[in-house]
Amino acid sequence: MTALKLIMGSPSADMDKRSSAELFAALGEAAARLTMLDSQPRDAADAVATAGLTAHLSELLKVVLTTLDELEKTVTPSAEEGFADEEPETWVGFRPPAEPQPSRIEDVCFVASFELSRVLRALDAASDPESRSIAAETALRKLHRVLHAGMAGAEQLAGASLRGTEPLRRRLGAELEAALAVRRLYVGFRRSLRRPEDGSRGAVLTALRYAAGGLATIAASPHYQSVRMSDRALLRRQRDRLLDWAHAGKPTQAGVQLLEDIFTCADLLRDINRRQELRAHDLRLIRELVGDTARDREEWLVKLDRLAGLDDTLDDLTAQLRKSPDLGPVIDIIVRLSLLVG
Repeated sequence: MTALKLIMGSPSADMDKRSSAELFAALGEAAARLTMLDSQPRDAADAVATAGLTAHLSELLKVVLTTLDELEKTVTPSAEEGFADEEPETWVGFRPPAEPQPSRIEDVCFVASFELSRVLRALDAASDPESRSIAAETALRKLHRVLHAGMAGAEQLAGASLRGTEPLRRRLGAELEAALAVRRLYVGFRRSLRRPEDGSRGAVLTALRYAAGGLATIAASPHYQSVRMSDRALLRRQRDRLLDWAHAGKPTQAGVQLLEDIFTCADLLRDINRRQELRAHDLRLIRELVGDTARDREEWLVKLDRLAGLDDTLDDLTAQLRKSPDLGPVIDIIVRLSLLVG
């Protein structure tokens, strides 16, 4: 029996009799299994390994879904003293309250089950190595997030740390820093692109050279491994199209269309700002920046730099502040920040 088989296990036939404490412990066990799965080497080109990973993830998703379903029915509102009776933060459309409020554990279970059910369907429907790799990456990410949310809620109820929560917290922290680095990478790519000065062959060739350089910079970056597989596939397609165009004799009209598609690709990468970890981070940081403009100038700029790529106008204002000898652009920045969360 392989190590992966040993870590998986199966739902208990007597799950309907487990207490909430036992269910929380089961989430901790699932987190340990997830950590082992996440540590396995992954190669999208290895179809056999990818198929094995998706099979194990599918089984683990079913275990977690069963546990969440029972937990939602087991934990009652009366057991949740100290939880605010607020609409929970959703995982689909982020609509934050004025100040963050803890979500009730049954709401966490409900929304998490909805998300994981979608992930499981996508995982089971994946039929080729690339789609399986993308679905597996999504499943790993969503499971980490769901298990952390569930166990954090359990800690609030129990008033004590649970085994397995800290590795999840560290993993999510590392994921946030990686997402910030990738967002800056995408900003650099967008800014490296140039429109042709005119419709001549030379102007189109020059613009596509900039595009090729931008794609090469992303691929050579130490942060490339943090780029999601779906984004990597999108970027690879543009690179391959550039090579095909070059081998076809660099026709001008086809080059114009290719360049337009690369600009569209760069715009699609802006969707990184919709990631949950970035939205939560950006909202917290914007509140902090708007609420404290008296802090040290350099410290304020450091925090603003963590928002790089969120908004082009904000990036331009930040650049102005960096060049300004005083705090003149701060008012404009505060107004822009307020609009971004308005």
